[in-house]
Amino acid sequence: MRRSVRATRWRRGARWCIALGVAALMLTGCSVGTVGGVGAYAPPSTAGNVPASQFKINGDGGTAFDQLARNSLTDVEQFWKKAYPSVSGGKPLRPLSGGVYSVVTGHPNPQEECMRKVPAAADNNAFYCSLDDAFAYDRAGLVKTVASQVGDNFVPLVFAHEFGHLIQNRLQIDNPSILLESQADCASGAFMAAEAGSGKVTLSNRHFVIDPKTLDQVAVGMILLRDYSPHSAEDQGSHGNGFDRLSAFSDGFDHGPAYCYAANWKSRKFTERAYSTAADEANQGNETLQQVLNPGPAASGGGGLQPQLNKYWSNAFKSINKTFKSVAFKQATSPPCASSSVRLGYCANDNTVYYDYATAAKIYNSMPVIAKSPSTGRITVSQNAPADYLLGALFSMGWGMAVRSQLGLSIDGDTALLGAACYAGAFAESINSLTASFSLSPQDMDEASVAVMEQADQPTVFGARNTTAFERIASFKKGYFGTLTACT
Repeated sequence: MRRSVRATRWRRGARWCIALGVAALMLTGCSVGTVGGVGAYAPPSTAGNVPASQFKINGDGGTAFDQLARNSLTDVEQFWKKAYPSVSGGKPLRPLSGGVYSVVTGHPNPQEECMRKVPAAADNNAFYCSLDDAFAYDRAGLVKTVASQVGDNFVPLVFAHEFGHLIQNRLQIDNPSILLESQADCASGAFMAAEAGSGKVTLSNRHFVIDPKTLDQVAVGMILLRDYSPHSAEDQGSHGNGFDRLSAFSDGFDHGPAYCYAANWKSRKFTERAYSTAADEANQGNETLQQVLNPGPAASGGGGLQPQLNKYWSNAFKSINKTFKSVAFKQATSPPCASSSVRLGYCANDNTVYYDYATAAKIYNSMPVIAKSPSTGRITVSQNAPADYLLGALFSMGWGMAVRSQLGLSIDGDTALLGAACYAGAFAESINSLTASFSLSPQDMDEASVAVMEQADQPTVFGARNTTAFERIASFKKGYFGTLTACT
């Protein structure tokens, strides 16, 4: 957050080599309500592993990851054979002609055209190459590392994204990078819905089990593969921040492939942007923990978040001829109205958001990041980066609970938590502007997404509620892109 502004990438590549990756580490050349299908998955029908004789991979290392890639691409190809006519005006899909290549970091296969031009193209990467109509992936790098953290279902998501670029090639779509990448994210969402047995396309044989829990896990994987360096949405190579990518993915999951490749995709809005000041970039857009917890106005050394929340909701209530009672903010081991296990929450009886300092500090330092060792090149995933709005978004959900309470709505159960996430999305939209006196930094939308997905339903935060991460981010998105009346 800035008090007077922060952004995030699957890796840059030449337009003929549309790739997965994280630019800061390596360079080579409002859906309403819950997300469709959640709670309505078809029973799993996992088929046996696809044999190597049935699906050739050049350079196949015989590894478990190569088998995951083979199973993934088999399902993705099956999906697009059925779905392609819906986006092509009835034309059948022309199959991939250049083959699939498996490599290991630092050992390119020059028989593949993109790797011949840029030897490191596949390092820690996966990509579709339009020069020879081929796929390539690093079986030992980034994708494997992320999959080890969030589950094997992340692998078909990655290949579905890359196949989305193949579909763009077949349809001769040429748009700015962020439109191409978000469209491929949408395509991966449409595929994952089919893999879950709840989409608009039915797969006769599925090699992966997708349920609400595993869907939540792979969605977190998408956050990990956000644009880490601040960019303008107009920059060549921009993929979108984590919120933009999750939004596109959920749209595909909800609405299917025809939605992803409709002509109006060009009008899509994005929240990614670059740093606006050198000072904001120097501190990575973060206020200190002490500033986030200081409820005073910025002019007196406070963080400014809590006064801004009260100001925003006061104005919002005036628009409906109601009076908003400013919410208090206090430190306590546990909210007095909640069970002793809760460490952050809202009490309606005294209209106060309470937080425990140790819990707040842990949340503040819990942003998931990918890092690359400069000496060994090894990719690791950690979850301890500082993130002011990861904590700030949870406080804004506390204010969302206050809004519900003051409107006479329940603050108990799953509906209340989803409503609070929606109100938090509406507030985030109001301060995600370069012209606001108190505004979000570019990476704050990613931090808010992690807060809503990973922290908001913890037993220590608002108490455990029966919601999924995908439902919560859909509600946050609804508030961000919709109107306040959509949250009630």
